[in-house]
Amino acid sequence: AALTAWNPTKIGTLVMSTGLGKSYVGVVAACGLLKKNLIHNCLIAVPTTNLILQWKREIAKWGYSLDGITIMCIQSAYKIQASYDLLIIDEVHTATSPKYSKIFTNIKHRYCLGLSATVDKEDPIIVKYCPVLFECTVADALAAKAFNPYTIYNVEVGMSRKERATYNTFDKQFKIARLQLLLIKKDYPDYKDLSIFDIAKMHSASKEKSNLVTYSKMFWTGMSLRKSTCYNAWSK
Repeated sequence: AALTAWNPTKIGTLVMSTGLGKSYVGVVAACGLLKKNLIHNCLIAVPTTNLILQWKREIAKWGYSLDGITIMCIQSAYKIQASYDLLIIDEVHTATSPKYSKIFTNIKHRYCLGLSATVDKEDPIIVKYCPVLFECTVADALAAKAFNPYTIYNVEVGMSRKERATYNTFDKQFKIARLQLLLIKKDYPDYKDLSIFDIAKMHSASKEKSNLVTYSKMFWTGMSLRKSTCYNAWSK
């Protein structure tokens, strides 16, 4: 289903919960096109060196060759000027920062596949270069019995002083907007059963001029940039 959604344009992001086989989907997409001679080369950009090894193992596991495939960390990939038929960005949410988003323009490509479990589909970078085409959340996967129930553990992410200051700025923005939306919600009886997240999501893209829209945008931006700061923290 994921590749079916991607195949018509071959430009977009597939959002799949951890454990559903994002790497496998990427391998099938890249190696399948290479095998059919529909592309001649592919760059896979990943956020960590461990993922380079993981992708190589995944490709070998399914009996494919690395011929025509280059795998490198996005920290290096975004700096180079190159051309590839297919650009795959694993954990594509890491490519939404001002620095790493340069990969979309520095790497000339015909096709693009983004993979993530946590990307913000409203992020301007994602919308412009690699829009979300398919989503399968944890709830979707559990409902479909795609994998067994599991426990999620939160792991603390260390931040530099500058990163912490940036995070605190966006966190303050987020909390102010949330408080204002809680107050505004009282004036909208139809929103009684909606969460603040859902309300902000509904109105964050609106061009209407109102406090509801203003604070929805502020909520969504603060939340997204706060998350992005964590994703791109030096220690992670």
